[in-house]
Amino acid sequence: MRGFLTKTIGMCAAAALCTYARQSTMLPGTVSNFELPNFDENTGVKEWELFGDRAKYVSDTRIDVEKIRLDIYEGREKAELRATITSPSASVNPDAKIAESPADLSVVGADFDMKGKKWRWFGDKRFVEVFSDVDISLKDASKKGEATKLKSVYACLSYAGKTNVFVLRENVSVKNSDTDIVCKYLEAVSSKSGKSADKIVAEGAVKMLRDNRLAETDRAEIFPASGKAELSGSPKITDIASRAKLSGEKMTLDRNAKSVLAFSGKTARARAEIFHSDDDGKRQRILISSDTIKMSQADGKNLFDFSGNVKISADDFNAECDKLSASALDAKDEKAKLEYIRGAGNVKFAGENGTATGRQLEIV
Repeated sequence: MRGFLTKTIGMCAAAALCTYARQSTMLPGTVSNFELPNFDENTGVKEWELFGDRAKYVSDTRIDVEKIRLDIYEGREKAELRATITSPSASVNPDAKIAESPADLSVVGADFDMKGKKWRWFGDKRFVEVFSDVDISLKDASKKGEATKLKSVYACLSYAGKTNVFVLRENVSVKNSDTDIVCKYLEAVSSKSGKSADKIVAEGAVKMLRDNRLAETDRAEIFPASGKAELSGSPKITDIASRAKLSGEKMTLDRNAKSVLAFSGKTARARAEIFHSDDDGKRQRILISSDTIKMSQADGKNLFDFSGNVKISADDFNAECDKLSASALDAKDEKAKLEYIRGAGNVKFAGENGTATGRQLEIV
């Protein structure tokens, strides 16, 4: 069988002096303490090496291995160990460079840990997939002891380039110190430098809880290093403390600035839903739409800035203007309060006492 090199422990030192082109054959039977190395055809640098306590030859395309360990290397001039795959057992096709097993899997790298059950590994493609009970931890060297936890039914890992690319499907969840996400599909791109994930893309019934705000959307692109996220597919956000809601065709979230920008488009207008409760218990819902809306947090308040074609609709008045600002206090005793609404430019107001126009508007 080409490419398969069997060794006893005492032969390892001598074998290390052989060139990568050396070939040998495993005869039918069982072998203990063996290695199956693979080298880059152009550079001769080791790409991976498979170890096992015992190996049983079944056919030219199948060798059953017990207590398998697969070391994965990178580097064009010198092989550097990047990750290790272990499993109680696996069937190996040495010609196709494929290993698979229904057993448990553990992949440990400098930047991540990946666990699951029922797996398949493709050596030439530098690709591994897991079909059950996926549990991944993305490490962040800049935050000691912190990691992003990913779980799903299915996942695959491509480690061919400068990044690790994880794809997860079915009952996907993501959790770290400040964010919880559930969705149907997720792709996480993580550099091999030990930093946080470079980019996370979540799709399908996405729900994201961060900074006491619940975002619901069809698609979210998250950039952990900058604390920013882009939401599309008619997203909406609910601020849990004030009960204010924000929606639009797309949104930009900035965690560092504690702000959300909502934009109007062809499919949806940017709209805010703000609640106000009087001291006597009367509760009023106020809807405000505009071309763009900015919602930010400061001192227990949600501050709103509306720009372009602003329209206000409430139980006892309607208004229009070019620009508008509002301040909503966090709800206390289940009662949310508005501090003020201030508008400017081409003001039109209609209330119980009639209509009015002007340049400024203030509702207290």
